[in-house]
Amino acid sequence: NFIGHIYGLFADIPVSYMAVAPYTKDGDEYWNEMINDSRQTFWFHELDNEGNERPKCPMLKLPELAKKVAEVECAQNILNSEAETQRRMGDLDEQIQLLSDIILMYGNLFEHNYYDKSKLASNE
Repeated sequence: NFIGHIYGLFADIPVSYMAVAPYTKDGDEYWNEMINDSRQTFWFHELDNEGNERPKCPMLKLPELAKKVAEVECAQNILNSEAETQRRMGDLDEQIQLLSDIILMYGNLFEHNYYDKSKLASNE
């Protein structure tokens, strides 16, 4: 029943009308009346530990909701970017370690004279 009513509402009324309705004179009065209603019809509810519904906060107007969603998406993108940066830093650390090992091995070769100095001189 609830889903049918919501579908009917969205099928009959364009979302853009619903988005601007609370900002019109009559819409603003109606919205405030519903927000301040003792039944708290236009409130988000949550369940307490006993499973009882209790009002949590007033519903957001559609533009405010869209702004909150955009903020969350932006924060998620930042977190994803930071995670990618951390992964790349880990890759770079591995490459730096490999290069350090190679430099150390070459240093040991030269330190212990494990190379033929005459071949080095002839290649120069």
